[in-house]
Formats: sequence, C-alpha cells, structure tokens
Amino acid sequence: MLSGKKLILLGAIFVLLAAIPLTLYFVSQQNEVRSRATAATTLSLEQADSNQTSSSNNPIRKTVGDAVILDVMMDPGSNVVSFAKLNITYDATKIATASPGIETIPGVSSVIKSATYAPGSATISLGIAINPAVGVDPTKTIRTTTKIAKITFKTLATTDTSPSTITFGSPTQVLSTNQPQDAQGENVLSTKNPAFIAIAASTLSPTPTGTISLTPTPTGATGTNQPPVCSTLNADRTATGTAPFSIAFTANGNDSDGTISKVTFDFGDGPVTDVVQAGGIGTNSVSTQVSHTYHNAGTYKATATLTDNKGGLSLASTSCTQTVTVSASSGSLSGTPIPSSAITPSPTLIAVISSSPTPTPIPFNSPTPTIASPGPQNQIIGLGVVATMLSIVGALLFFAL
Repeated sequence: MLSGKKLILLGAIFVLLAAIPLTLYFVSQQNEVRSRATAATTLSLEQADSNQTSSSNNPIRKTVGDAVILDVMMDPGSNVVSFAKLNITYDATKIATASPGIETIPGVSSVIKSATYAPGSATISLGIAINPAVGVDPTKTIRTTTKIAKITFKTLATTDTSPSTITFGSPTQVLSTNQPQDAQGENVLSTKNPAFIAIAASTLSPTPTGTISLTPTPTGATGTNQPPVCSTLNADRTATGTAPFSIAFTANGNDSDGTISKVTFDFGDGPVTDVVQAGGIGTNSVSTQVSHTYHNAGTYKATATLTDNKGGLSLASTSCTQTVTVSASSGSLSGTPIPSSAITPSPTLIAVISSSPTPTPIPFNSPTPTIASPGPQNQIIGLGVVATMLSIVGALLFFAL
C-alpha cells in the first residue's frame, strides 16, 4: 500500500514528466517561427501591367520624352511580410521621376511616411498590413507574389551603348511578421531585380517635299539675341503637404537661336538652385528636374528662369510658376520659423511593424539590430533540462522509499 509520502512524490514526478513534452513543443514552435523569417524575399521592377522583366540584352525601349511606368513586385518567399522601405535609384542625367511619382496600391499598401525625392533617388516607406484602428492586420500581410507599388519616370536623354538601369538602393528593407521579438528589424530581402531602359532620340517629322522656304529673319537689329522661353514648371505631386514637405520640380523650355546654359529654381522660401548640367543643359531644349524640401509652414511661389548661352533670360510667366502650400505638422513647436538653408537633414526614420499595435521607429540608416540577450527559447530549454533532472531524482527517491 502506498504511503502519503509516496503519493506526493509520485504526483510530483507526473507533473515534472508532463513538463518535458510541453518544453519540446514550445521549442519546436520557436524554431519554426525563426526558420520562416529568413532572407528569402525578392523585389523586382517590371514594365507596368505586363508582368515583363527586362535585362541588359532585352531592355524596355523608349524615346526621349516618353513616360516609363514600372510596377514594384514582391515575392515574399517563405516570409509573411508586413513592412517595406523602397529606395529606388537611377541615372538622373537620363531619367527623372514624373507625376504622380511613387504610388501605393489600394487594398495592398498604405504610406507610413511621405515619399522623399532627390535627383537620382526616390524613397518611400510602406506599411503592408496596417489598419489604423487595430495596428498590424495579419489578414493583409503579403504571402504570395504581389504588386506593392508603382513609379512613373520620364526619359530625358538618349542612352549610349548600354541601357540605363533603375534599381533598388542599399537602404531598401523588407521586414517579416514572423520574426521573434528579439530579432525585430532584421532585413529579410535577398534578391533585387532591376529594370533596364534603352532610350532613343525622338522621332522627327519628315521634311516636306518641294521647295524649302527659309525662316524669316526676326524683326529688329541684325544679330539680336532672342531670349529663351520657359514653357512649364511641373511638380511631381500635388503641391500641398505637411512640413517637412519634399517635392520635385521639372522646368521645360527652349531657345530659338542658341542653347540653354543654366536653369535657376527659386523655391520661394529663401534657397535658390542653379542647374548647369543634365536635363538638356547645353542644347536648345531642356527638361530639368530638381528636388526641394519645405521645412516651415506657409504658402510659397516657386519659379524657374532659363539663361541662354548669350546671357539672355526667360521672361516671367504664370506657366512657369507653382504655388506650394505647406501646413505645420501636429508636433511642430511654435516660434520663429527656421530658414530652410540652415537646417541640417537628420536621419530619416521608418516605422517598424511589430506585433504591438503601435509601430516602433528605427533609423533607416542604422545597422541591422544585434540580438544581445538570450530569447525565451533558451529559457524554455533550460527549464526542460531542470525538469528532466528533477524527474530522475524524484524516481530515485520514490524507489528508495
């Protein structure tokens, strides 16, 4: 007959033995989660709505002045993706971003932070599975190949012997919801497939047959310089936003009796930028782009002025101006506005999606976080070892009594 002491020991042994399979189960679950969050995701730039990739031997073919629309495709691989930061780079002497710039895909992605543009680069942060009411929405995560964004470019100049490349820069990141908490922030992107664009000269209208008539000499003194004409000043987005507000302007114009040597952009908030290279500078027709960030709230008038090779300036024109309206951000401090020229850009922040409803910001340019402390997996393994040892001791005591 079993004594009370033996019954207590026997019950303790059963409890300890039950802990062993539970420990093994939780360890296997941790390993499964960790194994799914691997660098297995692919990003590709494809010709819009065609599912066609390009290569250096088979590029997308365009002429100067054409629009180029590319889809950003994501294959998550073994990951379940909830966040992406896209940094798209290109040759600013051949290609420029054009309105509407980077666009999100309804029902798939939503902007966490406004897109930023600079000559040769465009960056945007996308929350793939964000629901403003509940935070991360697991039902909207990316599990199969999906179009997550698209971007529009305009061709500026012809390519030479090799096509121009549009690709993903090193700041590009993809984060998976399957990462355990201590590995949050690990980039699971493995492959970046670029787009290749071959740009030819614009097709000229054929010369009419018959007698060639000469263009009449302009009225005025012989050799009088005709000033260049700034025809349009376009913005790559709606010219209304919240400070800091980044926008790219493109000035278009021509010179009838010479070449254009400079395009001057006055943003209306103090800084003035002279562009003396790229965008057609040195020819009689330009399409020149420059980006600017408005750091203070207000209404600004941006203008562009063309200068030709003889020093002639384009006349002021309403068609070559843009009115920009910037509102203060909700977190702005009251006081004297800071001049844009005096502001040193700080590292851009992204919102990292975790299992918590509120995303945790980390710097875009920070290195991949290092896992410093042992995770719960190690604690569970230790618990299993202790349980096993106690089970053996308990069995020995049982039979000893």
